[in-house]
Amino acid sequence: FQSNMYGPGYPGNNVVWNIIIREIDAGRPLNWSVLYYGPNNDINHSLTGVGYKLVGTTHYVYVNTTWYENEEWWTEWTSGSYDYGYPLIPGGSIDCDLRLRYPDTKALMFRGLKYMLKWESSGSQPPTSVDLYRHTGYNNNYWTELASGLPSSGSWLYTAPNDSLSARFALKGYYGGNLYAADGESLAYHVRTYEHSNELVLVGHYDTDGSLKDLVFVNDTLFTADMDGLVNFDVTDSSLPVLLGSLPLPDVVALDYQGAKKTVYLASEADTVFSVDVTDPQNPSRKGAWSAPDHCYDAKIYKGDYLIVACRSKGVYVLDVKDPSNPTTYSSFDTPGTAYGLDIQGDLLFTADGTKGLRIIDLSDLQNLKEIGSYDPTGIAKAVCVRGTLAFLLGGGTLAIRIIDISDPQNPHEIQMIDTPGTPTWAKMVSVTHLMVGDGESGLRVYDVSDPTNPQEVGYLNSHGHAASMAFDGDLIYLADGGDGLYVIHSDLIGVGEERPERMVKISIPTIVSGDLILTGLAPVKTQLKLSVRDVLGRLVRSFSFEVGGSFRVNYPANLTSGVYFVQVLAGKRLVRAKTIVVR
Repeated sequence: FQSNMYGPGYPGNNVVWNIIIREIDAGRPLNWSVLYYGPNNDINHSLTGVGYKLVGTTHYVYVNTTWYENEEWWTEWTSGSYDYGYPLIPGGSIDCDLRLRYPDTKALMFRGLKYMLKWESSGSQPPTSVDLYRHTGYNNNYWTELASGLPSSGSWLYTAPNDSLSARFALKGYYGGNLYAADGESLAYHVRTYEHSNELVLVGHYDTDGSLKDLVFVNDTLFTADMDGLVNFDVTDSSLPVLLGSLPLPDVVALDYQGAKKTVYLASEADTVFSVDVTDPQNPSRKGAWSAPDHCYDAKIYKGDYLIVACRSKGVYVLDVKDPSNPTTYSSFDTPGTAYGLDIQGDLLFTADGTKGLRIIDLSDLQNLKEIGSYDPTGIAKAVCVRGTLAFLLGGGTLAIRIIDISDPQNPHEIQMIDTPGTPTWAKMVSVTHLMVGDGESGLRVYDVSDPTNPQEVGYLNSHGHAASMAFDGDLIYLADGGDGLYVIHSDLIGVGEERPERMVKISIPTIVSGDLILTGLAPVKTQLKLSVRDVLGRLVRSFSFEVGGSFRVNYPANLTSGVYFVQVLAGKRLVRAKTIVVR
């Protein structure tokens, strides 16, 4: 910018209006208003004038701005804008687009959790360096620098503060000694806490752009249906889910994985089933599609080569998916109600059929499907899960969760009902005792059903949106929340993981005493521990790793100055966090 500022302007003197006319007539876009531009390079909001018109006595400037997409013409005196006018030197626009990519359209974070902030620049004149800030107001006094001298595109690990907070992230792009004037910033992000029982603790989170509905865990990769498409995550570090890749697809609400073909099938409310090649999770590609007769609400792989789909008013369809690029109809069965949810046990298909309750269909002859039993309680059945001789039928209204004895599939009968605090939409028995429930607005609920006539709630975690389906890996629970994205939850409930390892490392809460970081525990087998210490801004100040075995005690000279620190210990997938204060 030129060092001098034209003005001051006011509605009566036309100083800025004359500058606008001169610059735009000369074909030079005008940085008409850089609000709150000051000696510390504080830029709140910038407009570029590219045209003008006079309507009566009112001056209008045609602006390029991302502040409001539907506000193209601004009056000259908008928000005090007439006070500033900066002709661009040497004239013409700068070919650079610098954007924060995560968080972008949604921004919810939880206290003390890690998030990977990402930004990206494009164009022929990218910034030579980028500074990253967190701010809670437009005044420079509220800006906190997180990092400086960053590359034009990249990522930065941020640890959310341990206090509730509403703030924004901001980027400053530099081209040599010049600062780019930029318009727009991320949505305000909110740091929150959550209610939970002692047995369930949130250890990781990622707020997806869409509405997360369903997910499948495969070898440290999560494949998820996010309503807007397929979204894949690397969860090797359970505390920091990393976005691998995505594929836009309309209205996808459920999915299943065909391991032999490395294919994910997604059920869409747009009357379609999509098949997607996930051989490379970073670059998923669409293989084929099946046009359905109605909305598709659920899909389950059966015996490797078949996919069973819940097609709302048209019942259930069996697809031949031997060739994932060309799914074809193999057979169908028109249930009497509305097919919403499915579960398969052996050669029996259990269907949540809306107002017609539970329908049990024999799959032993796939070309000649037959209903062999049903149970029709009051309410709308939208999901079902089966384990052994028990079926759990879920839905809204008066249905809640019905526990049904299916030891004789031809004569199912109700044993008991669980009246959850929310609206149960998904459930799974993950051990012989525990039923995990996605309870809508009431989050994750865990019930001990070892005595199905007397179920007891034994754990809960209230997510902030709408808890739906889950995937499991040992003592980790991956929860899909329709409002808040992906939750990674550590569970200490006995029996939660079907294959919970007996070689689990036990770790004490880490403490810092006299400058030494102290950690004790028990490792039944040799295990690599990774420790990190961060300050209140999330900056890494210490990190180290070591191998332990048997009963161990670690005294590490951390040499920290006075302040508040967050210590994290990672042993395989087991994660322990602690807040500690150093006083010197």
